[in-house]
Amino acid sequence: MNILAINIRIYRKQKGLSQRALGKLIGVDHSHISKWETGSINPGADNLVKLAQVLGVSTSTLMGNTNMQVNFLDQIQEEVQSYFEPHMMRFKPQEMYFLRDYLKLHVQFMNKYLGRIMSEK
Repeated sequence: MNILAINIRIYRKQKGLSQRALGKLIGVDHSHISKWETGSINPGADNLVKLAQVLGVSTSTLMGNTNMQVNFLDQIQEEVQSYFEPHMMRFKPQEMYFLRDYLKLHVQFMNKYLGRIMSEK
């Protein structure tokens, strides 16, 4: 996955848009959004401009040409909480500890991965 793919997903989620809704707004099928977010294909220049406009960022920001470091912990905290909150009462304490530790490791990995991508530029 490349920084463009990561940024498309992050900014789409920040706007509260589904892949289908974003696709409709820029005039492409939602399957294109999915492929862009996995990095299997990149949007063309025209679609990159449309994405930036709809997501409220510059094309430069979407492509990662900024000094801003994305803190994945901040980005996913709300999503993780909204997903797990309805189930929290059913978790045993050891399951909650395991989940917390797993998420910490995952966030550390993603921050290292993003740092490596940013340093390759």
